Amino acid sequence: MRALRRDAVKVFRPEHDAEGRVVGEKALEAHRNAWVVEKRDFFRERAQAARVLRDKSVDRQLAVKQHPELLGTYLQLHAAELAAKTIRDPEDQRRFVASVRTALADSVARGEPLPTVPIKETPMQRQAPRTRGAPERSSVPTR
Repeated sequence: MRALRRDAVKVFRPEHDAEGRVVGEKALEAHRNAWVVEKRDFFRERAQAARVLRDKSVDRQLAVKQHPELLGTYLQLHAAELAAKTIRDPEDQRRFVASVRTALADSVARGEPLPTVPIKETPMQRQAPRTRGAPERSSVPTR
């Protein structure tokens, strides 16, 4: 089980008179917890994926074929490797990438949400579909 968030909510409690009849409502501030409950198999799969991620000798493409859910994580690792190139000392570069790899693998093993890979839209996909019979509008206003 893992707590996701705690949302502030208002709940309304009925107010009763001396004879027990409902005469109104009183607003109370409270909170609602959101949880995620995972099965043991989920954590076994995540532990295996974390082991693959920790192993520098595993080819990235093979790792992503075995664990497609790690694609976004490997992209984050690649970004860390690119960022490490700005560090002058090669040993510091290596330590930086190793610490990022460890942090990512720990996050995977804990069952935290994995980063997603945004799909890049092409200009054709961004255009709104035209409705049939609708005249095409000019981008230049008519005078």
